[in-house]
Amino acid sequence: MTRLLLGVTLMVVLALTACSSEEGSQAQDSGEEQETEAPTKEEPAPPSEELIPATGGLERPEITTYMYGTHAVADEASGDRYALQSEDVDLDGYVGQRVTVYGTPVPGYENGQVEGGPPLLNVTRIEPV
Repeated sequence: MTRLLLGVTLMVVLALTACSSEEGSQAQDSGEEQETEAPTKEEPAPPSEELIPATGGLERPEITTYMYGTHAVADEASGDRYALQSEDVDLDGYVGQRVTVYGTPVPGYENGQVEGGPPLLNVTRIEPV
């Protein structure tokens, strides 16, 4: 009996999915515009959080008490220290230089992960100063 109910439920879900797909393609074929929440290539999605700038000497700490991020910077204006990571920017090329990094807080690390550890930023842009 349970297998029968699972089978019927699966068939209904598949049928509804197929109907939704057909309606979407019919609306496109008829020239009707569909509302979509996904960003288009022409209009990038707005950033979920503002970029945080920090200006100072870029470091690559070898050993830290917090052990997250690959690099660090202490903002000269505020004195705040940030752990840094990036998939978009080659931070190694700027080690030892005075730079401004722009990054978004990494969820769960906004206030540091370990007591005394700095916030972690995902760096999306870096500029030599």
